[in-house]
Amino acid sequence: MKTRIQFLPIASLAALAIATVSADATTTLTGVVPTATNSSVPADHGSNELATPTIALNWVGNWDQYSKWDGRGDVYQIENSSIASPIKIVLTPDSGYAVNLVSFDLDEWVGGGDMTLRWTISGDRSGTLASGAWDNFSIANDPADAGGRSMIRPNVTGSDGEALILSFAQTSGDGTYLAMDNLTFNQVLTSPDTTLPTVLDIVDDKSGRPILDTETVVYSVKFSEVMNATTVDVGDFENAGSPAATIESVTPTGNPSVFDVTVSPESVSGTLQLQIKSSADIQDLSGNALVTTPLIADSEVIIVRLNIGLTLKIRPNDSVFDFSWFSRPDKYYDLLSRTNLATPSSTWSVYNYGENLYENIVPSGITGGWTVLSGVPCDDHQRFFALRENDLDGRILRVLSWNIWSADANYAKIKEVIQTTGADIIGFQELGRVSSVVNSLETATGKDWHSHGMIISRFPIIRTSGGGAQVQIKPEQTVWVFNVHFAPYPYQPYDLRDRKLAQNEAVVVSAAEKVRGGQADSLVTAITKSGAMAAGIPIFVTGDFNEPSHLDWTQEAADATERTYDLKVEYPASKKMSSIGLVDAFRKVWPNEVVRPGYTWTSGAPPPKIGASEVHDRIDFVYYWGTGVQASDAVTVGFDKTNTNTDIAITGYPSDHRAVLATFVLPKASQ
Repeated sequence: MKTRIQFLPIASLAALAIATVSADATTTLTGVVPTATNSSVPADHGSNELATPTIALNWVGNWDQYSKWDGRGDVYQIENSSIASPIKIVLTPDSGYAVNLVSFDLDEWVGGGDMTLRWTISGDRSGTLASGAWDNFSIANDPADAGGRSMIRPNVTGSDGEALILSFAQTSGDGTYLAMDNLTFNQVLTSPDTTLPTVLDIVDDKSGRPILDTETVVYSVKFSEVMNATTVDVGDFENAGSPAATIESVTPTGNPSVFDVTVSPESVSGTLQLQIKSSADIQDLSGNALVTTPLIADSEVIIVRLNIGLTLKIRPNDSVFDFSWFSRPDKYYDLLSRTNLATPSSTWSVYNYGENLYENIVPSGITGGWTVLSGVPCDDHQRFFALRENDLDGRILRVLSWNIWSADANYAKIKEVIQTTGADIIGFQELGRVSSVVNSLETATGKDWHSHGMIISRFPIIRTSGGGAQVQIKPEQTVWVFNVHFAPYPYQPYDLRDRKLAQNEAVVVSAAEKVRGGQADSLVTAITKSGAMAAGIPIFVTGDFNEPSHLDWTQEAADATERTYDLKVEYPASKKMSSIGLVDAFRKVWPNEVVRPGYTWTSGAPPPKIGASEVHDRIDFVYYWGTGVQASDAVTVGFDKTNTNTDIAITGYPSDHRAVLATFVLPKASQ
């Protein structure tokens, strides 16, 4: 039998009136009417209303009580919640018991426009336990749910003595007032835990790539359950490679089942591979010991090279030169040059060959390793070169545009792509489970991730406008990100192939404008309305435009191709991006559309299956704008490492589009 605690309007009292029907194991808190309408919910409201043992409640944030309206009773008002500042209810049981959070109601009728609310239930020791999104627009249009009220039934149970945190954050819409009601919960006895913990994964922050002996590696060790942090220490780990390495520290993360282990290699060449010792004494909260036989090690072996200083290697390659050096984390490089040795190399200027200025060179998708600068021209009979290393001070930003082809549930592969590329901000297309992907990343990394629409960021989102999100990179540095997915059909390259369109540039441009012109115009309007350009804030646009670029369909490209239907076309969507000053990152880095086509459509459907008559093209983009913002690299991510259009190959890559990863150097805060 349920216990229903009702809060009744009693005009003569200044405090809330609480009536307990019975002292059963399940409690439902329903809306209240205080003497002062819309007064704040007390921080301990509803605490200890269960029979012994008790559950304490703590209402965190801007909770108000909303009086009867429209004849439908009283509710708790969720006011001004956001991803950056969610409001919460914390339910804490007595030791020896666990909270069972059964259900709660959500309703839009308190006020505000159409909106989406994200709810999350997390444990203070076990991370996210359940989450979901509540869209009042779709609910309000369902006749079965008059008024938009619906019951959420997560039925989640925490661990012994663990506090459960129910949080609400509005993710879209302009309204700020929602209703939560009928919060139902109880306490349960916890059963003895006899399950032995295991290691789910060990991942290094270098993605298995080579390092110098002066660098450190941070390994993320993920266990199958919450561990007793006092039993996890440096003595439990060792290097399975050779020679020995120093385990510098073991640090708990935001996820109590994930620990960061920092390792420093010896000052010699060798290999690094973190391993849990056979003698390790690591336990879960119930005292169950981790089984260490067979030995558990990272699947990646990192090559450690002796740091012999910054050495620039130069190799002639026909009429050009290839340069290579071993780069370090959080550094960027300038190629300096002079035709004589009359002055010290530190005073030389950055090498400038025509339109190519060789500066701000940043490795792509990694935090260090061998960097190769290919095809550097030089017509002088004598030319000297030097390399300058500069501190980036956290100014590298990696932006990924990825049409994921509804492979949302493949969390392991999504994590692999993001960790391999080192992406900081991802603009997804065809992603249906945004909150689930965010939760999986948070669980895997033990760190917070943030989202707006299909934009996911490891940095906080502090403001939104339409499809755009303002992202806080550092206290003094923000950027705006916009993400789009334009209409796929009719697709003009297919229509040219199939002779549905005349080989006439004006005809093709008109057809493309008819399909996507309005969407491109809306994007331009959204960027303008955000105020980013007026404020001088850097802008990034990710998207599957489903339309090629005017920078690719040039006369030179048409003359070089074997496709009979190719011609010069100044496609309108990309022209509109250029018209407001946005720069195509890939074409900025790789200006020759004939030598480096960079096709993103298609990697195969499913990969690597490709039809014989497929029209390959570049329809996925990362654009940027901003004084001092520099595109240092741009690469594609796909399935087939033997394909020249795939720069970073991922086994089992799940999408029919190649993703585009652009690496930027942000300006200093003073710029």
